[in-house]
Formats: sequence, structure tokens, C-alpha cells
Amino acid sequence: MLSLTRADVPPRRATLDAPGGFSWWYGDIVDAAGNGLVVIGAWGLPFLPGYAAAARRGAPERAGSRPSLNLALYEGGRPVAYLLQETPGEWVSDTCWRFGDSVLTSEIVNGERRLHATIDCPVAGTSARMVGALEIVGRPRVSGPDEPADGPHRWTPLATPARGEASFSLGDGFRFAVAGRAYHDRNECEVPLAALGIGEWLWGRAPLGDDEVVWYLLWPEGGGAPTAWGLRLSPDGRTTPVEGLTVRLAERRRSVYGLAWWDHVSLDVSGDTWLTVRHGTPVEDGPFYLRFFPVVEGAGLSGRGVAELVRPDRVDLDWMRPFVRMRVRPPGAGASMWLPLFEGPAVGRAGRLLGFGGG
Repeated sequence: MLSLTRADVPPRRATLDAPGGFSWWYGDIVDAAGNGLVVIGAWGLPFLPGYAAAARRGAPERAGSRPSLNLALYEGGRPVAYLLQETPGEWVSDTCWRFGDSVLTSEIVNGERRLHATIDCPVAGTSARMVGALEIVGRPRVSGPDEPADGPHRWTPLATPARGEASFSLGDGFRFAVAGRAYHDRNECEVPLAALGIGEWLWGRAPLGDDEVVWYLLWPEGGGAPTAWGLRLSPDGRTTPVEGLTVRLAERRRSVYGLAWWDHVSLDVSGDTWLTVRHGTPVEDGPFYLRFFPVVEGAGLSGRGVAELVRPDRVDLDWMRPFVRMRVRPPGAGASMWLPLFEGPAVGRAGRLLGFGGG
């Protein structure tokens, strides 16, 4: 279902030709007050409308044919701006990807792993553009001796405890800035998400003191106990796996769209609690995807991080695809008339829909 792979192996350009495959860089920043962001630059993002369904029909699209950029901004644990845009993409190099007029670079500079993004995106209903930049900096992660260079779904954390800062604006009416602890990884695979045998996953990361803790729980299709990954990332670059994890789950709750989740999760080692994850209210709520800014406790320390829950079998179902299209900007023409209600800053969306945004 998943392989933790070496951080010194570059992304594979060949993934662009993989039918139904995917490759993405992920970065997030979050502070103790719940201000933060998530950015994803992707080829073949499985959540794009029509992508997973094409693979299920036996006619998968090439990952390289569906480049996209996603940016989500939060203040006080509430979403304040959102973009998910399909746009012409260019794999400039293994360290530089271009999506429309936005550019992401992930490289090691002067002994530090840096994710840098310059964002320049249109926003529906206005002639103004969302512009800004973010940077995440940390020591390059040193891979463990048993980490492979290959695998099915290759999950690769790239930076150890990192710091990030960002600022964005839209015209004269929207300003956003954040600085805090940060995280950066890569995911890539040559087969469709639905072919990996994953029934559900719960991933997260959080700062605990000087370290970063990361957990990844994967339930197999058809049910059964989860496979549990636990990592401790240290400021000197070391990766320490947490072996022998067992999982205790609170009673499940239902989101607005019916996706079930746990208010808190405990991860134990030999009967002792390693981490307690208290998810709180989802900051993103959808029929197949939930995002949280959880408070995490362990070893007498606590920190606020990021977590996500995904149900691959609910991705891109026929009944929900028209609603997903409302919040995704397609390449070229053909955007939903409702896109202004979902794209850009939350404040002013109704006015942009009605044509009062200067577009």
C-alpha cells in the first residue's frame, strides 16, 4: 500500500507517463493559533474530477496530462481562501515545476532543504490575481538504512523540523500572512490510487518540542487492522521509526457529507501512549477528504499540526463529480458558473459570483 522511501532519490519524471499515476509536492505551515496554509503542486492529483473515474473505467489518463496547483489558507482554524486550478504545467527539472504563472522549487541549498513557491493565479469573478510567496526551510531528512529507493506508493518526507513563512494578497482587499512550524514531503506512484488496496488513510504531522512527529495509518480494502507508521524527525536530519505501534480509536463521528472520523486517536508502544491526537473540528470537510489542525500530545509536550483523512473509494463518484467541478478551475474555458463561490478569498465570494468583483 505504501513505502517510506529515500529522501536522496529525486522525483521520477517517468511518472508523468504513468496511466492513472500521480506525483506531487506537499507543503504546510501552521502556528499555535491555527493560522496556516497547505500547498500542493501535482501531476495526476487523484482528487481532480474525472481522473479516478477514468482509471476505474479502464481508460486512465496520463499523470502528466493533468497538472494542478492547490492552495488553501486558514486563520484561526477557519478557511479564508482556496484555489484548486488545473493549468498548463512544465516539469522544468527534478527540482523545479511550473504551473501556469506559478513556480514551485524543492531543492537543497547550502545544506538546507527549501520548498519555495511563487503564486500568481486568476480568481473567478475578478480581474485581480492571487499573488504571493511561501518558503519552507529545514535540514534535509537523512533516510534510514532500511528505506528503499522504490515501491508502489512512494511517500518521502523531505525536510526535518522546518520553519515556514508566507504572504499572499488579492488586489487591495485581501491580505494573508503566516509564520510557523512547517512540513514538506513528496508522494508519487505509477498506478491509480484505487489500485493500491487502501480502504482509508489517516495521516498527520505535528511539532513536539524540537522534533517533528509523523503518523500514517492505512486500513486495507475490505476492512482489517491498520498498518501504522510512526516517525520522529530530529533537527539534525535523523529519521527514527517508531516500531510496534498499536492504535486506539475514539467513537466515530459523521461529517456534514457523511464521512466518518474520530475525535481523537491514541498511538501506543508496548502499552504506553506515544501520541494522543485530538482532531477538533475539520478545517476542510468533503465527501472523501477531511483536513484537521489537531492538537497532539506526547512525552509531556504538545503542538498543533496538520492531519488528513481520505477514503479512496469515495473519490470521484458520479453523483459528486458535478459538485467537485464547482470548486476546480479547469484548463482553458468551461469553468462552472459557480466557481466564484469557492475560488479565492471567502470574503466577497457572493459579490464575485454576481459580477461585483471587477471581473
